[in-house]
Parts: sequence; C-alpha cells; structure tokens
Amino acid sequence: MLHMVTLDGKKVALEISKRNYTIVGFSKICKVHRQTIAEIINRGMKCKLLTACKIAQGLDLEVEDLLLKEG
Repeated sequence: MLHMVTLDGKKVALEISKRNYTIVGFSKICKVHRQTIAEIINRGMKCKLLTACKIAQGLDLEVEDLLLKEG
C-alpha cells in the first residue's frame, strides 16, 4: 500500500530558505525532482512518504516536523 502525506508547504519553503538553498539546489541535495518540491510548496500536493523522508533528511528534520497540522 502506498502511503501519502501532506507536508506544510510554507514550512518546507521556510526551511529551504533558512538554509539559503534554491529549489533547484535543494532538489539536487535531497534527490527529489524540483517540480515535485515546487508543487508541494505552491499547491499543497500530497507526496509519497519516501519523498517526504528525502525532503526531511535534506533539511536535517524529522518528517513529523514538516507535516501539515490540521485544525
């Protein structure tokens, strides 16, 4: 079964910016396509858990730190 998660796009963008990365540069670091990262940030696109793990690892965070909080 494929697990999909929704990351907080604003938080992802903030964390990328804090580290002075561009989306293109960060995509090379975490090995996630730049378009996928842009879709998560701009449109709140759900992503595979594996993709979320790669993004979190690239930011030295836990996936839980990047999940969209409901409410």
